Amino acid sequence: MIGIPGAKGDGSTNDAAALVAASNKYSEIWLPESSRYYIGTSITINSDLRFISGAQFIIGNGVTLTLGGHMDAPLVRCFVIQGTGTINLGPRNSLIPCEWFGAIGDWNNTTGTDNRVAMQQCLDSIYSGQMLLQGQSYLISGEIFIRKQLVGIKGTIYGLSIGADAGPLRARLPVSRIVTNNSSTNMVSVYSDTIGGGYNVFEDFSTDRVVPPTGTTATGITIYNAGGWILQRVMSCDHIRCFFFTQSRGSYGSGIMDGCLGFWGLNGFDPPTHTPVYGVYHTGNDFGGLSFRLHGVHIAIFGNYFPTTSYGFYIEGKQINDFMLDGFETAKLTYGVFFNFIGPIEFASASDIHLRNTIVDEVGVTGIHIQGITNAAGGAVNIRGGWISGWRDSITGIRIQNCQGISINDVQILTSPFYGMQRGIEVLNSNTVTIQSCNILGPSPYQMNLENCSLIVTQGNLLASAQTAGPAVDAFIRLNGTSNSAIHANVITGTGTNGIVLSANSNNNSVIGTNLISPSISTPVVNNGTNNKID
Repeated sequence: MIGIPGAKGDGSTNDAAALVAASNKYSEIWLPESSRYYIGTSITINSDLRFISGAQFIIGNGVTLTLGGHMDAPLVRCFVIQGTGTINLGPRNSLIPCEWFGAIGDWNNTTGTDNRVAMQQCLDSIYSGQMLLQGQSYLISGEIFIRKQLVGIKGTIYGLSIGADAGPLRARLPVSRIVTNNSSTNMVSVYSDTIGGGYNVFEDFSTDRVVPPTGTTATGITIYNAGGWILQRVMSCDHIRCFFFTQSRGSYGSGIMDGCLGFWGLNGFDPPTHTPVYGVYHTGNDFGGLSFRLHGVHIAIFGNYFPTTSYGFYIEGKQINDFMLDGFETAKLTYGVFFNFIGPIEFASASDIHLRNTIVDEVGVTGIHIQGITNAAGGAVNIRGGWISGWRDSITGIRIQNCQGISINDVQILTSPFYGMQRGIEVLNSNTVTIQSCNILGPSPYQMNLENCSLIVTQGNLLASAQTAGPAVDAFIRLNGTSNSAIHANVITGTGTNGIVLSANSNNNSVIGTNLISPSISTPVVNNGTNNKID
């Protein structure tokens, strides 16, 4: 059917009754070009609708329009919502262009249409599906919210879009972007209090802040109490927190991040220096049952390392299960991965926590820092594969502090031959930690430092120093206040004063199993403790 019998289509006469009558009679309705149907009372239309260019529904104040059929329309405005009017799009409409609600992707790096209201109306209308972005840049002046499960955002073109003053990469691609020129607002936020299995899905777009961020939050994408979320090929740039996840209840929520990027310095200004910045920030009072998978995510500074405290992945909370970082990569940050569970906030329990193939390039302080996992069963937390490189002598590759039940396997730690690092792997105030088949290469005072620990096993590791500059090697493996631990079958080579040092308060340890120590090491083993077994 073309047109609506009995309807005026003049934008002011209430055509609600005529629309319902047509819907009851016809399975498909074509709305003529430039027709404007005012809906002054709440109705449901179950017919499929085809909007010819310029056709519109005008929804009155306090009126709800429910569309149960499929909708087909060009990329122009189809809905005008007055006051508190609302639209409910049924499940047959799963990809909803924001242009249907009046959004215009015309940001030109200086000015553009404010799309906050149009995008909010679009997101609120979706029953299950995604708001669709074209390969354009859409300006928003403030935060847009997703208040339901099963609702997300999808772009059509994904890639880097570099500001004109951001250095050698000056090409601007027609990617799908949501941008804000508000320095302090959050951008895209999911706030869901409905428990269930519905996932919020985000794909193939970026959130960019095109002015320097202020304050301490200014977040790109926030997920709060969602039952589940999936982020695939999503970029978040130049925020205080690029991605922020928070849970406030136990046994709740699971998430997947795949192929996502977080950058600073891409929009023509230096990263902020007034506050810590975070690539992925995960926090909450209770993470019981939380399942989190992160694969192939890259967090980096565009340009030179800067002195602000910066984290690639930062997590804090009480309880966590089924957590995996796989192929997570950072570059030029202060910290690569930081698990912060100290004081009243600590892991009550932990299981199946895996950091696989983590790459931390040019780290400023610590590559992987884990503290406060105090009730994990043996082997529950595993760091395996990947590498860590540092660019100055004040860094530590991996630091484990106040923990139990940690295993570290097959990690390569590279230090600059000119700067070195303070520690390759450091374990403090911990027990039941295994370090196996790792390579620590380059100068540092202590390539492996075990302090105030017990039940530590180091086996089959390669520790090597090719000294050209940087700190001198005082001990390749140092035990200080450490007991009931085993140093087995390690290879120690290069230049340095001591191979393995056991301090006066390190007792009941075992240094056996043919540790291969290079003749160039002045003293292979220094034993100042008691009841230590040395072969």
